[in-house]
Amino acid sequence: MSKQAPFREFRVSERYRFTEIVSWLADSQYERVEMVLEPSDFAVRGSIIDIFPVNHAQPVRLEFFGDELERLAGFDVHTQLSLTSLERTQVQLNSKIWRMARELRSNDAGDAHLIASLAEGDFVVHYLHGIGVYNGLKHETFLGREGEYLEIKYKGNDRILVPIDQIKYVKPYRGAPNPTLNSLSDDGWKKATDKVKKATAELAEEIFILYKIRSQIQGTAFPAESDTLRRVSDDFPYTETPDQLTAIADVKKDLESAWPMDRLVCGDVGFGKTEIAIRAAYKVAHAGRQVVIIAPTTLLADQHFHVFRERLSAYGVNVGMLSRLVDPKRQKQILSLLATGKLDVLIGTHRVLSADVKFKDLGLLVVDEEQRFGVGHKEKIKQLKSHVDTLTLSATPIPRTLYMALTGARDLSQIKSPPQGRKPVITQVSAHSDEKIRAAIESELARDGQVFYVFNNINRMPAKLAKLQKLVPNARIMMAHGRMDAEHLELVMDQFFNREADILLCTTIVENGIDIANVNTIIIDEVQNLGLSQIHQLRGRVGRSDRQAYAWMFFPSEALLSADAKDRILAIKTYTALGAGYDIALKDLEIRGAGTLLGKKQHGYMSSVGFDLYCKILDESVQVVRGEKQAKTAEFELKFPRSVKAMLPNEYVGNAKQRLALYYRLTDCKTLQEVQALKAELMDRFGPVPPSVISLLDALIKQFPNIDAT
Repeated sequence: MSKQAPFREFRVSERYRFTEIVSWLADSQYERVEMVLEPSDFAVRGSIIDIFPVNHAQPVRLEFFGDELERLAGFDVHTQLSLTSLERTQVQLNSKIWRMARELRSNDAGDAHLIASLAEGDFVVHYLHGIGVYNGLKHETFLGREGEYLEIKYKGNDRILVPIDQIKYVKPYRGAPNPTLNSLSDDGWKKATDKVKKATAELAEEIFILYKIRSQIQGTAFPAESDTLRRVSDDFPYTETPDQLTAIADVKKDLESAWPMDRLVCGDVGFGKTEIAIRAAYKVAHAGRQVVIIAPTTLLADQHFHVFRERLSAYGVNVGMLSRLVDPKRQKQILSLLATGKLDVLIGTHRVLSADVKFKDLGLLVVDEEQRFGVGHKEKIKQLKSHVDTLTLSATPIPRTLYMALTGARDLSQIKSPPQGRKPVITQVSAHSDEKIRAAIESELARDGQVFYVFNNINRMPAKLAKLQKLVPNARIMMAHGRMDAEHLELVMDQFFNREADILLCTTIVENGIDIANVNTIIIDEVQNLGLSQIHQLRGRVGRSDRQAYAWMFFPSEALLSADAKDRILAIKTYTALGAGYDIALKDLEIRGAGTLLGKKQHGYMSSVGFDLYCKILDESVQVVRGEKQAKTAEFELKFPRSVKAMLPNEYVGNAKQRLALYYRLTDCKTLQEVQALKAELMDRFGPVPPSVISLLDALIKQFPNIDAT
């Protein structure tokens, strides 16, 4: 077509030429993909077309019967399941900024399962055979059964074919950068796992001792929920997510128990961790005890101060702050109120760890983003928490904290469900380009938004400011960094918040605590110099409303990147889904190694079997020392009859990664309802289920030992 219409409307029961719609989408700069994940994606499966219109907050599914549009519905980008039915929809023509974004998009982003992230050539661990290289899904007939198999190559060109009913034996390898492959012809793998079992048994004893010490410490059992606490909960202006409610219940139960709480709440940026801390703080303050909240930056402490005061002051809770933003005279007053018990909640930076800070009756310690504190401050925090309830909040927990949670030495609550209406931040990573920077800024300013421009070099910031001013001469630009005096920094932030500037050129000072709904584009310059969790936190500064947000990340040249920097950039491109902070933390563990976490000796054992299997063996060792019933080491092995073709046909699910994820979920079904739900999902996403897949599902129902047919 020579001229594209800006919109295309679709109505249920109307007739359209199916192939013409596909051509129109391609001509309109939509990208055809296997699975729709981002705006301007579209996918075709049989008689179904999925489209993520650039003018919509969610994608739509068009299902045809011949040329008639029989069904139209929105669907969830994460579950890929249909939501509300629609009578009509409009699809907008794509634009320049979207086409530019397409050049850089990572096709792997958004895969639901860890196993589905596998690409040919990746290292994997088979629990029974050891470390090998994944060589893709293969359609073969093996031992009389036709189906798809995972092929894994080992040392000396050995290989195994793993049937889909044994897929749970396989995990991606996470540990050393280039692990040694195992051989199928010797007992090297058995020796390695035996050594790990012995080492983890010793470590489990140490963990058990920590538990015994903790269980002997007498804590405070706070009263059960009161009417006023329920009113505080009712004042929350948003609807809690299911995970948020679970975390709130976990913390409530901990506070009402007789020994000190030590809970990590892990949730992505903007997922509602602060509200959990607010309710915990009120529960403790209402009982007459004091609360301290420690944040790593003055800006985050200041934001917490305003949020806590706004939420709790109406209920008689006195909230104060200590940081360099507070003048010395006011600090003296705060210290006096604290010592005499007239201050209920103290919020601050590491300043609250100083010797002159005395509590009358401290009952709760809240630590926000623990990984941002130095070693010395962490030691003081450790001393402070020895006899009080402790709540740790983090989007990307440090490996040690994550590890202690995974191994059971600390209680863990995960908030994986995003707030209603939240969209993933569209992330682009590229070599430096003035044209892309200009386009990203102009696109945001055109919709009356603001921009964070992160450049973490204070000495070179004036030159960067001058360059930016030339790129976008009409933009109003301000600078913010940590060397500014407190009053100047506070003034700049207030002015930017009040929209007196379009761009804030800043250091990573905005990494924590900046929550400005009108800022929905962040540009990170020289991203190769930042850590993975830093990058993820910075990306979390945008996308905190229902408006689509963008993160543009630039590095000078790929040739200049270190191997670790390349890994960080790949990870940040891959983990773009909402709630990815937990996956980021695991990837950070892989990149940085676990030497400081486990000690060199234990790190060596972990590398020999991979992080996942190491944690599994350690968990079993902990169960043994606790005297608990030990779970079986091996996952349950399904045994499909040889007459069943154990596969999802290529013509039904064309993408190998999608098939891999579905196979994994298929083997994870534990009830008849779960099998039926998976069948309904297949029909919704891919169309009518072919006979071979029906046979596969029927075989699963018959063979699974714990199937619940009621």
